[in-house]
Amino acid sequence: MYFISLKELFIKNRMVFMDDIKKLTNQFTARGQISFWDSLDVKSAVLLAAYNILISILFFKGFVGQASVAIVVFQFFFAVWNPFICLAGFISTSLFIHELLPNYLYVLLYLMMLFCFIIFQKKVFVGILMNKILFWGGGIVFCSYLIGDNPNINVAILMLLCMLSSVVLFNSNCQDALPIVVWGYFCAGFSISIYFLLNYFNNSVLLTYGRLNFGGDIKSVAVVCAIPAMILLLCRLDGKKVFLNLANPVAEYSLVAVFVLISVLTLARGVLFAMISSIVLFFFLTKNKRKTLVMLIFFFFLSLFISPLLDANSFSFGRLSNIEEYSNMNGRIGIWEYYFNCMLDGGVKTILIGVGPGEISRIGNIGYYAHSTFLDFFFSYGVLGFSLMLVCELFLLCIIAQRKNPVFISLFVMSILMYVGHGSSANNTMFVFQVVLTISSTLDTRFC
Repeated sequence: MYFISLKELFIKNRMVFMDDIKKLTNQFTARGQISFWDSLDVKSAVLLAAYNILISILFFKGFVGQASVAIVVFQFFFAVWNPFICLAGFISTSLFIHELLPNYLYVLLYLMMLFCFIIFQKKVFVGILMNKILFWGGGIVFCSYLIGDNPNINVAILMLLCMLSSVVLFNSNCQDALPIVVWGYFCAGFSISIYFLLNYFNNSVLLTYGRLNFGGDIKSVAVVCAIPAMILLLCRLDGKKVFLNLANPVAEYSLVAVFVLISVLTLARGVLFAMISSIVLFFFLTKNKRKTLVMLIFFFFLSLFISPLLDANSFSFGRLSNIEEYSNMNGRIGIWEYYFNCMLDGGVKTILIGVGPGEISRIGNIGYYAHSTFLDFFFSYGVLGFSLMLVCELFLLCIIAQRKNPVFISLFVMSILMYVGHGSSANNTMFVFQVVLTISSTLDTRFC
């Protein structure tokens, strides 16, 4: 009788799950007969690009105080004017915000943006499952914080902010505003490229252990450039334009080359593996296999042409061919095994609810962070939190897979692979990007 009840419960929840997907797809498709990425507002796009250029120049010149004030003023103005532009501003200046703003100020600005989202939106789709995920996810974070092992209140707040922002964006009526959010990813790559270019002409050293970085952060630089590069490349390989009113093949392929080059110079193997894997997956999913193969061959020979121009003595290119480090994922497997054993030592409570939000290094003596968004979920929030995260990922992936769109499926898989061996649980970058991809796949019938 007990097993029959479990089976009935599974069937009931599966029906709710599929009903959510059907409702969302039908409603969004009905609203998205015209390509949404074609309707980018040029004035807003220029304003956002100018904002990013200003922050890049101020930071390069050492005007840290002025750059911080500019971020606060512009983000406040964007939130009041249009919260979607504010979100694009957070996306495009994420690296600078991490360096310049204290956590409390970032949280206040982000909460204000979410408040404006809720107030300004006239029509929202209330997804039953997504709202349940927010409710249960918030409950798990709260319980984990109360009974966890020396938890961190700042990380708990950031985790709740990740959940809230993802659900609010998912439920928002972003038919006309989504393009400016996507444009934010291009501005992010553009602004960091400007910053590196200014430093290059100023003969400034931006290398850590022979790897390109920003304030010591290597992986975030690779991710910031990888996302717009792959959006541009995969859309072009699929024979589509990202923005119809800003379409220029020469400019787009030039940006792809610059963004890919920066990602390569970070030598972030996990991000590079995710990029390559998404292209391979796209190759098997797309109908334009010949064009994809030609472009891949072109970029291969282009890399052979550019590589001799780089200073091999300055960059640690040898780590890309270090087989020994690949065998144990550069020590990550040992780190994961160590923290997993620490969780087992904590008993049933720790396995179910985790050790609580915060740096996982606090429960051991090896001093390493989790090196994985997914496993940090498991360590911090236990089996319950990890299971809820997998349900959320499956829900979004099912929506995208229903549209059978090679571009968005490949990008979503890339977002997962980028953070399998990198990041922490409070990963707003990954969750927001996945929600943007999900909504894009349902609204944009031109890609189908």
